[in-house]
Amino acid sequence: EEVYSQHLEAMGQLWRSGIEIEGNLDLARHVNSSWWNLLLSYRWGQNMSSSPGGLANNCYKGHSFWDIEQFMWPNLLMFQPQLAAASLQYRFDRRGPAQANAAKWKKAGLKFPWESAVTGEEVCPWPGGKKEIHINGDISLAFWQYWQATADGAWLRSIAWPVLRGIAEFWASWRSEEHTSELQ
Repeated sequence: EEVYSQHLEAMGQLWRSGIEIEGNLDLARHVNSSWWNLLLSYRWGQNMSSSPGGLANNCYKGHSFWDIEQFMWPNLLMFQPQLAAASLQYRFDRRGPAQANAAKWKKAGLKFPWESAVTGEEVCPWPGGKKEIHINGDISLAFWQYWQATADGAWLRSIAWPVLRGIAEFWASWRSEEHTSELQ
């Protein structure tokens, strides 16, 4: 009974407010359903990311994708900042595979995979996905947005800076003449 009571209290906190769209109940249901699927992918105290749309719909086989930082993550920042921080911690914790990925390209710094999972290694089944490099920009934007929202200097120094520096090193080592030959 105690666990059930704690569960009810936690669910009440999680759903203390839904997203209301005045005059469009159908759209509000869709938005809240999407939000629910996204929240199902996160747990307090776990530094994980989500697949686009959450794990509940098996979108992209549950892999973390660039879509997270670009499209879903800003919602976490707004409504669940602790989960947003955990999602960024996921990237921080997987700097090793991102560094190895950059080294495969003969580049410095960090090249995060287009599609990753628990290990942080590239798991995209489509060969062209390995050539997608825009995710570094998406990740750095999310780190910047978190800093802008929280002004947490300790987090900026210890978590964000190593990731942002690694991404910057990757871009600095990228040369346009090499870029063309590598993508062919």
